Amino acid sequence: MALTTNGTVLAWGYTGCGATDVPPSLSNVVSIASASCHSLAVKADGTIIGWGDDNSLQSSPPGKLMGVVAMQLGVQHGVALKGDGTVVAWGDNSYDQSIVPAGLTNVVAVAAGAWHNLALKTDGTITTWGANIFGQLILPPGLSNVVAIAGGGFHSLALRNDGTVLAWGESENGETNVPPGLTSVMAIAAGGGISLALKSNATVVAWRENDPGQTPVPRGLTNVISVAAGEFHTLALKADGTVVAWGINDYGQCNVPAGLTNVIEIKAASYNSVAMKNDGSFVVWGDTTSGQLQFPIGLSNVISVCAASAFLAAMFTDSSPVQSRFSNFRPNNTTVELNALAEPGQTYELETSTNLLSWQNLSAQTNRTGWLHFTDNPTANSPARFYRTRLR
Repeated sequence: MALTTNGTVLAWGYTGCGATDVPPSLSNVVSIASASCHSLAVKADGTIIGWGDDNSLQSSPPGKLMGVVAMQLGVQHGVALKGDGTVVAWGDNSYDQSIVPAGLTNVVAVAAGAWHNLALKTDGTITTWGANIFGQLILPPGLSNVVAIAGGGFHSLALRNDGTVLAWGESENGETNVPPGLTSVMAIAAGGGISLALKSNATVVAWRENDPGQTPVPRGLTNVISVAAGEFHTLALKADGTVVAWGINDYGQCNVPAGLTNVIEIKAASYNSVAMKNDGSFVVWGDTTSGQLQFPIGLSNVISVCAASAFLAAMFTDSSPVQSRFSNFRPNNTTVELNALAEPGQTYELETSTNLLSWQNLSAQTNRTGWLHFTDNPTANSPARFYRTRLR
């Protein structure tokens, strides 16, 4: 699925459940998400539109839902973060995953596993709800000062402000066995049964046992700026715009196309890999059984992509100046550090927003090394803030 520069969405691949049937009048979209058989889009006014399989109402967000700033999907449910720090969930409720805990407020991030949810609050604590079959809701004792969360299939990850990682939930394959001494982590990701950490020295650590094909990080892999985890494979985006993949390769999901460069974003689905380039085009490889690699004619100007097991989607905006996504976002007490890959020699402006609708300029920076590094110092107890860069 793809979001384009005019705020419209295109989707392709498996059509049996309607997940690629984008509503004809859909416009002004700012973000997208997809699960195995349904899709959702957040519009500029903060409303959500859904389509596809709706047997558990997973494609039908609550009526009059507005002010959404972030969204995550489980197998058959959705969870959305609103600009006021509250959370809404909907869809399958077999494990109470659609019943948000009463009084949950001051949330800055949400994450979804297969049938469970996590919410990160401004005070660095986590609230969980939903399926607890493998203990994925049972927080480690003393967990605090959390700055990022991730939900795997049946496990959960938390990154603390000291750069350490905690994991809990299913550990049949070792996905919760954090390597001893792991520190200086800046970002985390979780797949179906794998856990990933991106360190401040731009190296990657992965853990999962009993499956030697998935986790050995390629020897000498450095200069990594983001990672993505699929069901059985992993992607890493390097600062030079190239991609490295490893893991189970039964559908060719690890066969990075020769000559692929200038990549600025990566996504991993169950058996597919997606790379978006700085010219708004993107490349997909892996499973082709449902037409996931057959792009719509004229597809261009893509600004965001998402991938599910049998279809793909991408996101577009209007023709405003190019935005650069932050590969590293790390709050540290009252300071927020942001790092992004950018074009050398260009001047970028950092903008912030509390609702993704109105933006305020904070500072400008001329890029000379291929990287941007910004800091911000929001006041204590201020609303959740979002950041982007624009070419001046």
